[in-house]
Amino acid sequence: MKKTLAFAFMALMTLTTSNIMAQQKIVQTAGHDALGEFAPEFARLNDDMLFGEVWSRNDLLSLRDRSLITVISLVSQGITDSSLQHHMQNAKKNGITRTEIAEALTHNAFYAGWPKAWAAFRIAKEVWADDVNGDDAMAEFQRSMIFPIGQPNTAYENISRDAASSLAYRANRYPLPTSLLNPDAATTVIYITRRKAEARCSLASPAAAGIRKRENPRRRYFPALSYTSRPM
Repeated sequence: MKKTLAFAFMALMTLTTSNIMAQQKIVQTAGHDALGEFAPEFARLNDDMLFGEVWSRNDLLSLRDRSLITVISLVSQGITDSSLQHHMQNAKKNGITRTEIAEALTHNAFYAGWPKAWAAFRIAKEVWADDVNGDDAMAEFQRSMIFPIGQPNTAYENISRDAASSLAYRANRYPLPTSLLNPDAATTVIYITRRKAEARCSLASPAAAGIRKRENPRRRYFPALSYTSRPM
């Protein structure tokens, strides 16, 4: 019985010690620095209660998750002042990457509002700007964006010879209409469009019914094969 109690006591002490070791005390002085004289009680609640107690319970919820929750909460309320910038900097410090903040703000835009996301992206671009390495033009351009630039698409290089032969066969088997390759194709399209408009205007006349009965089906469904390029 004594051995069981001793073992239980040691297990409890080990668990408690591990929790204490995992917990990181957050020290915040922004409230006292900004409002220590004007609103001392508010400053105490901000520094000692909010950060000193709530944020310090990071053994129950990590600082990384708390930062992401705080950023999304501020953006949802439309708060895009220095407090959002401060919490975005903390989020970056606590491990939130450029890609993750971009995805989180995009997801939240559908629930909190599109303009709020636009305003938040402006600040996020500044906070995560130095995540892109390099001094070339591509790196400089990527630093001005919130979404990262992807890698070049080289999938076409994996096309087999059989597939390439099949594509060549189809191109020879089903060539484009000559009218589409004609330099005057634009004139042809304009001419056809004008003829169709004239035909619609003449449908009200008695002779239009007879004209439609004798209409060439090829001309009706394949106008490019019936009309040729004509100057306007």
